[in-house]
Amino acid sequence: MIASDPAHPAANLRDRKKAEMRRMLVLAAQLSLVPGGPTLEQMCADAGVSKRTFFRYFTSREDAALAPIQDQWRTFLALIPARLAEADPGASVFAVLQETLAEAIREWSAADPDWAVLTRDALALERAQSGVAAHHLGFCAGLTGEVAASITERSGAPTLRARLLFDVFLVAVRTAQYSWVSAPRITADPERLLDQLDRAVATLAPSLGLRIRVDSDVRPAEEAGIAAESGVAEETLAVG
Repeated sequence: MIASDPAHPAANLRDRKKAEMRRMLVLAAQLSLVPGGPTLEQMCADAGVSKRTFFRYFTSREDAALAPIQDQWRTFLALIPARLAEADPGASVFAVLQETLAEAIREWSAADPDWAVLTRDALALERAQSGVAAHHLGFCAGLTGEVAASITERSGAPTLRARLLFDVFLVAVRTAQYSWVSAPRITADPERLLDQLDRAVATLAPSLGLRIRVDSDVRPAEEAGIAAESGVAEETLAVG
């Protein structure tokens, strides 16, 4: 799925060269999107490629910068129909989604040693740049439709329920990603991302069961204000 057919060494070499070019363009695009970064023209000139070459790989700088995240999801999309079909009757669809994403993440991290760092940088850009965030939202909208169709086909659930289930899964993934990005850069380990996803998923059910506290349980306004000003959160995901 990621690696080329080892039975064709020439094709394998060609694919490796294309992968190297693509990785270089991803890095260049990420650098160009930071404040004060170069224009697309300058970025291509610095990378030693033409704009025409760039657009053979990507539709925009945002598309290139987010490629590591989108690659992971495209692999997930390729895997999920078979994983849902293979699941035992009565199995949790949510669990299949989580296991399949873990498979895709491990596949990419094994195939590309730079994938984790590039993914973290893409996530950081997506959080900081509204244009990058908008591009990612558009990608996720299409992703939801495709995954929901697979869920509906296997589970028989209405499309609305399938879409809602996957959207909730995406929220858990986003929470895990943000915790992962907040950790020191030296911990750019995909397994830490998967640990964060486990924690986020485990927090979902208790979060959905939250209730409004009775008056006697509410802290005095002064205490609440002090906590808010200090930036203390009562519940956070571990980032270590």
